[in-house]
Amino acid sequence: MDGAELVLDTESTLASNSNITGDGSLTLTGEGIKGSGRIAVTTLTVLDGTVDVSQIECELVQIQGGSVRTEADSPSLSGAGNGTESVYQTVLPAWSTDVKVDGEAYAVSGNGHNDEQMYLYLPANTQMAEVGERVFLLSFDEDTKTMSVLERHKGNSEIDLTRSSAEILSDDLYIYNDLLYQNTNGSTYTITGKTKHNTLTVSGGNPSITLNSATLNSAGGSPIDIQSGVSAAIILQGESALTGVAGFPAIRVPDGAEVTIQGSGVLNAYGGQYAAAIGGAQQEVNGKITINGGTLNLYGNGNVAAGAGQDIPTPEGSIVITGGSVKADNDTDGDAFGTIPMNADGKALVLLVFPIEVESILIDGKESNAPAANDDNLRYLYVLPQKTIVTADGKEHLAMPLTFGETENGVLEAFYEINGEQIPLSTGDMVLEGMTISLTSVPDNGYGLRSGPASGSYIMKADGDELILSPAAGLPATIQSKDSWEPIFQEDQTLLQVL
Repeated sequence: MDGAELVLDTESTLASNSNITGDGSLTLTGEGIKGSGRIAVTTLTVLDGTVDVSQIECELVQIQGGSVRTEADSPSLSGAGNGTESVYQTVLPAWSTDVKVDGEAYAVSGNGHNDEQMYLYLPANTQMAEVGERVFLLSFDEDTKTMSVLERHKGNSEIDLTRSSAEILSDDLYIYNDLLYQNTNGSTYTITGKTKHNTLTVSGGNPSITLNSATLNSAGGSPIDIQSGVSAAIILQGESALTGVAGFPAIRVPDGAEVTIQGSGVLNAYGGQYAAAIGGAQQEVNGKITINGGTLNLYGNGNVAAGAGQDIPTPEGSIVITGGSVKADNDTDGDAFGTIPMNADGKALVLLVFPIEVESILIDGKESNAPAANDDNLRYLYVLPQKTIVTADGKEHLAMPLTFGETENGVLEAFYEINGEQIPLSTGDMVLEGMTISLTSVPDNGYGLRSGPASGSYIMKADGDELILSPAAGLPATIQSKDSWEPIFQEDQTLLQVL
């Protein structure tokens, strides 16, 4: 047989002792051919139909349409092409003669196979097959040379991680409970649930994710993993708690990824050992972290609370804060942030602790987007290091940066005294009108206190456009040499200066 074309107007049967053989070429089109016989020609071309035979033994197989299945292994099908490129078996768990491949009609006729599946041969770069009303997404594994198939179902935007982990593949596609869904709400998702095992991975798209009162404790990795190349928004609603395992943050944002956090809710994020609460895993650089609002309690574990993982520098400018109340804690007494937080204009920010419980806070007339206090009933605001007016429930409070004068043979330690706790203050930190500051003189080795108390308390009071220190109880002690008794701090010398 050479150059023959079989047009099968009805389904034909190839009996076990009836084989199609020859040294030439054969083209099949029409309804198809079935049976226990075999096809053994030099070149076989399938254009259409249902081909279901015992075996195909050909030097060259070209499949441009139809559904082709053999009972026995047919190595010649492994090298099949479509005339321009290689094609690979793609098994679809559905049958229809209405087929589209990547949006183009694909010729299939006949009554189908007895297992009601389709056996198409498609190029490696094929992404989608439509069989009637059903849609399948395809992906090719270069190592195994096989095509994997996921059916796309219609799903809503709410994902309950109590039942299963989930992966957002693109703006509107996600995998949940081992099924592929198309989000009927576009790129908007809501994450809920309580779990000690399941996680959310964001591997594609630019989704907007509402975190609604979720408690996620990962058994491996990060509860939320935003992968490189993805820019995701997380909107806080209710109070959520995320905890990473050792080496992984609560929200992983590696180099090349971006996350923007906002909303009216509360986030308690606990990094695993040597990882940030938000940012990089252990020894991993972080991507861009932007906080526009919400109440965040961020706890690093042997590491910064936001930024890169242990022993890795955090890129400058990778942490941006435009609003919200952000409490960041490094349990090793190191820096809370891996780099100085910036505002949207790239200017460095400093911390302003606001201790008064209020409904609303404005910073120089602009909404702070800090809807609730942090877990210690304080608000942690980040502002420019300059004179600032904080308006709380309509009442204005003056805040200004703090600077220390130069000292020798000792240091002056300063603390906020808030709710019975002491919060360390450094040069450049903001102090607020009405706040109490504790000052303590600490001499170097070889020096001692001459007289007076070792510490004193001061109340910050407004004097026009400035804040002044008003002694509350005692003065910081002077420090002098044990050998010469030469005073280092004179009693009338200004020990603390507010600019």
